[in-house]
Amino acid sequence: MSTIGSIIFDLDGVLVNTIEMHYQAWRKVAQSGGRDLTYTEMEALRGVRRDKCLDILFPHSDLTPDKIDEYLHIKHTAYLDSLTQQHPEDVLIPNALNLIISAQDMNLRLGIASSSVNAHRVLAHVGLTSQFDVIADGSQVTRSKPHPDIFLWVAGALGVSPQHAMVFEDSVAGIHGAKQAGMYGIGVANPETQSYADTYYQNLSEIDLNTLFQNLNLTVASHQEKQLTGDNHARN
Repeated sequence: MSTIGSIIFDLDGVLVNTIEMHYQAWRKVAQSGGRDLTYTEMEALRGVRRDKCLDILFPHSDLTPDKIDEYLHIKHTAYLDSLTQQHPEDVLIPNALNLIISAQDMNLRLGIASSSVNAHRVLAHVGLTSQFDVIADGSQVTRSKPHPDIFLWVAGALGVSPQHAMVFEDSVAGIHGAKQAGMYGIGVANPETQSYADTYYQNLSEIDLNTLFQNLNLTVASHQEKQLTGDNHARN
């Protein structure tokens, strides 16, 4: 039976209902560049760093630094304007807090691995910052998901070996990154992740951690490592 010492959560789409806000902000960027962005196309941007998203949106354009800054400013401003208009209770996904508390009651270490540079701001908006031992955003590593770097960085900061970590993700890129890191990958809220995840849930309200652990033949680690782990290219 394998042991788990930590749970690492993606943020957008897993704990907070922000995917529509991200979509509308990226759509404004696309339109400013002379194209539109469909919701289906948005899937390729989920879990990906902002600069890499621009490469996906404008694959045949040689973007200058000024143009990149302009597009990212549009995205940043539109997203934050939308976020500040939302009541925290409407942003937090149902059962998110209960799931976090259940994990804490099981003595699991908790981390956030988000590609968004606004992760800290979003967590503060919904009052979750203090619930996590480690928070990593898009600035922590150079290579974004589907590379495993951000997950290895968080595991290292938590002092937990990757094979003893479980990741909750709503993007295919995120699941691929978690699996490449040697972690358990739990798909949430996005059917596209189902084929790659160790198990899948349509929403957080379906998840009971004790049942999940039993189904995957897992138990909580009775002793957790104190030393930092992970690989060198995953750290600043």
